Amino acid sequence: MTDQRKDRLDEIESINAGHQKMLEWLKTVRFRKSLFGGVNEQDVWKKLDELNILYEEALVAERARYDTLLEQFSGSGQAKIKSAADERCGDG
Repeated sequence: MTDQRKDRLDEIESINAGHQKMLEWLKTVRFRKSLFGGVNEQDVWKKLDELNILYEEALVAERARYDTLLEQFSGSGQAKIKSAADERCGDG
């Protein structure tokens, strides 16, 4: 991995543990060389599968975070609407 690419990966802020695992994996991944130059195709597919698993884990974690934020926002929004309605009706 080039220093420039590693520096770019270091600048990325992870949003959850799964994303952090993916960033660390990208920093350390190495491909097996092929006999006639290039990289071993089977090794590349194996590494892509590993990356996909990490991506899915990060996506699940992000969905959970998003659902929690959405639930909190919806709950606070409903409370504000109820409070405003109560004030208009004289209940507040």
